[in-house]
Amino acid sequence: MLSRTATFQGFARRTYYQTQRRQFGFFRPKIEPEIDQNGPFSALGDVSRTELLEALVSLREYASNSKKANERRRKLFKMMLWRQQKLCDEAGYLEKLKKVDLHIDKNQAIFDAIVGATDKSYGLTDSHYDTLRRKNVRSQNTSSSNYRVIESLGHFVRDWTVQGEAEIGSMTHYIKTQLDSVISPENAAKTCVVVPGSGLGRIAHEIATHRNYGAVHAVEFSGLMHACNKYLYEPCTEKSHTIFPHIHTTSNFLTTAAQFREASVPAGLSQPSNLHLHLDDFRYFTVPEKEKYENVVVVSAFFIDTAENIIDYFDQIGQLTTPSKKTILKNGYWINFGPLKYGSAAQAELNAAEIAQIRKNMGWVDIHNLNTIENPSSEFAQSSLPESGLSGYITDKQSLWQGITVFPCGLAGTRPIRHKLRGGNETRYDL
Repeated sequence: MLSRTATFQGFARRTYYQTQRRQFGFFRPKIEPEIDQNGPFSALGDVSRTELLEALVSLREYASNSKKANERRRKLFKMMLWRQQKLCDEAGYLEKLKKVDLHIDKNQAIFDAIVGATDKSYGLTDSHYDTLRRKNVRSQNTSSSNYRVIESLGHFVRDWTVQGEAEIGSMTHYIKTQLDSVISPENAAKTCVVVPGSGLGRIAHEIATHRNYGAVHAVEFSGLMHACNKYLYEPCTEKSHTIFPHIHTTSNFLTTAAQFREASVPAGLSQPSNLHLHLDDFRYFTVPEKEKYENVVVVSAFFIDTAENIIDYFDQIGQLTTPSKKTILKNGYWINFGPLKYGSAAQAELNAAEIAQIRKNMGWVDIHNLNTIENPSSEFAQSSLPESGLSGYITDKQSLWQGITVFPCGLAGTRPIRHKLRGGNETRYDL
C-alpha cells in the first residue's frame, strides 16, 4: 500500500519533476544546447534553461520595448489640440520624453553587460538562442516581459543602494539576530542556510558574510534575478554601476529632476566562498552534501506569498529541515519575514492566523513571533512612517504616492523549535 504522507508525496513529486526536467522537459519543448553538453548551462533543468534564455532575451530587448512605451506617449500627446501641445512643450514635456529615451540607453548598457557576463558564465552562443526561437517556446515565464526587467531596477535599489537601506536593513537585522539566537558561532561551520526566492541576493550575501556558515544557498527561480545577482560578482574596474530606476513612469513626480535621479549599485563585489547561487525551483531543491551538516536553516523573506500552492512551500521547508537517522542532521529551523500579498493564481490565500494553525498542525513550534503593527516600537520595526510599524516596499521616497506594506503581518520571524521525534530525541526547528 502506497504511503499518502506529505513526505512521501513530496519525494514522489521531486523525483518526477527532476526526471521530467532533465530528460523530457516540463510540459514544454526541450531546449537542447548544441555546444558543450557537459557545461553549466546543460547542468540546469530544462525549465531553468528556458527561464534563463528568456531572461537574457528580455534584457537585450529592454531599450526597444521601453522606447515603444515612450513613443506611445508621443502619439497620445499629438491627440491634443495644437494650443494645448504648445503649452505642454513650453513647460518642457517633449524635452523630458527625449531625455527618457537617452536614459533608457544608459540602462541598456548595464543590461547588455549582464547579458554578456551571463553568456560567458554559462557558455552560451547564438545556437542556444536560435534553438529557443526555433522551438517557439517563448512563454509567460517570470522573466519573459519587459515589465520584469523594469522591476529589476527597483530591486537593485532596494537590495544594493543607500536609498534602499531603510527597507532592506530591518530584514537583515532581524534575520541575523534570529540566526545568532539558534546557531552559535562555534556551530556555524556545521550549518547550512537556504534562502529561497533570493532575488538580487542581498539577504543571502549578508548571511554568508555574517558567520562562517558551512554553506549558504541562494535559490532563485527567475532567470532575470539570477543573472542580475551573478553580475554583481563579476570582476570590474569600476567601483559602482549607475542606473536610472525611475524613468519608466511619469506619475507622481514633483520635478523632472526627481524622475531622472540616479542610483549607484556596487560593482565587482567579492562573492563569499560559502555563498552558492542556484537557478532552480525551490520546491525541488536539494541541499548539496547535506550529510555534512548538523543544522539546516531556511530563511524566507518576501517569499511565501509568491506561491501558487503555499503548502508546497511548507512541505519543502519541512523536507529540508527534518532530521534523519541516515545523516548527522540534528536541528532544523525556519526564519520567515514578509507580508501576505498573494498573486492572482494562489490556490489558497491564507491569513496569518490560518498559517499559524497550519504550522502547529505540521509540528512546528514558534520561538519568536513579531507583528510590527501590534508592536511598532520593536527594534525590528524600522518604519517608513515613525511609530506605525509600516514599511515601504521598493518605495520611491520622493514620489507623491507611496505604497506602504505591512510586511510582518503577524509572520515576521515566526520560528518553530523543539519538536519531539520518535524515541524521545529532541530537535529544534525554526519557522
